[in-house]
Amino acid sequence: MKRLFMVVLLVFVCTASADAEYKYKIHLKTGKVIKVNSYEKVGSQIMFPLLGGRVGISEEDIERIEEEGKGTPAVARKKPEVNKEPKKEEVKEAKKAEETKEAKEVKETDEAKKVREEKEEYERSGKKPTKYFYEKADKLYHDGKLREAHEAYLKAADYAESKAEKKKSYTGVARTSYKLGEYDMSKEYCEKILALSPNSWATVWLDLTEGAIREQKKLSDDHAAKYYSVDIGMYYMGRPLSEFTQVVPRFDLRKRKSKISYTKNISYDATTGKILVTGLDPGKYQLFGSVNANSENPPDSPGDFEESVVFDVPYEGKLGPLGISFVEGEVPFMIDKIIHMRLPEDNGDVMKKMKPGCGNRNLLKSPVRVVWEPLAEGLNYKYIVRRSRCKPYEYGRVVKSGTTEGKTAVSVDLPPTGENELYKLELRAYKGTMQVGHLMTRLPNGGFTNAYWFSIGDSGR
Repeated sequence: MKRLFMVVLLVFVCTASADAEYKYKIHLKTGKVIKVNSYEKVGSQIMFPLLGGRVGISEEDIERIEEEGKGTPAVARKKPEVNKEPKKEEVKEAKKAEETKEAKEVKETDEAKKVREEKEEYERSGKKPTKYFYEKADKLYHDGKLREAHEAYLKAADYAESKAEKKKSYTGVARTSYKLGEYDMSKEYCEKILALSPNSWATVWLDLTEGAIREQKKLSDDHAAKYYSVDIGMYYMGRPLSEFTQVVPRFDLRKRKSKISYTKNISYDATTGKILVTGLDPGKYQLFGSVNANSENPPDSPGDFEESVVFDVPYEGKLGPLGISFVEGEVPFMIDKIIHMRLPEDNGDVMKKMKPGCGNRNLLKSPVRVVWEPLAEGLNYKYIVRRSRCKPYEYGRVVKSGTTEGKTAVSVDLPPTGENELYKLELRAYKGTMQVGHLMTRLPNGGFTNAYWFSIGDSGR
């Protein structure tokens, strides 16, 4: 009966109000709309005038009530709380929350994309993730990109499974952390290496790191300390290095008799070959620099640049050495190019026949024929041969030396070596009196030296 009454009422009301003026629309759950001039809530009924009387409809049958021209719900004459304008603070907080949510979603998306791209990259290489990231890190390190190398070594460490893989990747992290001045992380990874291999070299590195932490704390506590900036210009053959290569050098800056690395204080402009070092306290410093200018062979190979410079802070020099005029107040960093030796062994690769130690190692016959490629026209070359001792260690006295006057080959006659001896051949290039090049060799164990080691005997090659 009630249902029938509602249907009759709706037909009547909707017909009666179809063309009348109205202020409100009552939307019923059946889909019908009643237009009225006014209404009020009485108990659970919505009452409105009709044909001189009043009609009521239960709230349960009403979906919403809208004020004409506003479209906002109005279930009573009194405007509901939900229709109040939000406060400025509420709007600001809501907007901030939405922006934070969006930023987090974007970050998560970017990180997921980076992980996916890295996975695709090492999968294309066909290498295990540890090997892929370690080799990538090594290249970045030798290209002078210390921060990127550090992150790649960390990736290699994450994927490392075997003891050997962990030691290699942990070593990379410890080394780059130290040079970036992140000593706590360097200490952490040194300890990880020692946990794998208690008698490792990492004991020495750990000592350096702990010393650096103590020294850094002491410096940070000394608020009265005065710090300096130093300008350094890199030169090759008396010209800015930027004229020969714009590859960013790999640097290592240390204070003499200090364990702290200041490498992170360096900024380099590859277009000018200029270095700016900031935040240095007074003292004597040594800056090592190497440039992987020849990408066709490993770093620190022929065609690359390598050298170091020592300077005082504050720096008060005005002119460079050898009468060459540099920018006043700038430290001149004269870098060498690595000479490509062809005989008795090619230093373009690891010197597989050259091994540390004395005895019949890398045995040659006398005279020894030494041949190399010229660095440039008009240069002179000087060779030096030292006779060294292993136990007790002796760097070696010079037994032969000479200048080739522009020639790029020499034969050196040498007597046989004893069981506890070996020869060290050094080779240098000069433009006038200015050194512009030297020999470097890479050992099978991964080390480097600025000489070629050999022994002399009748059974040599």
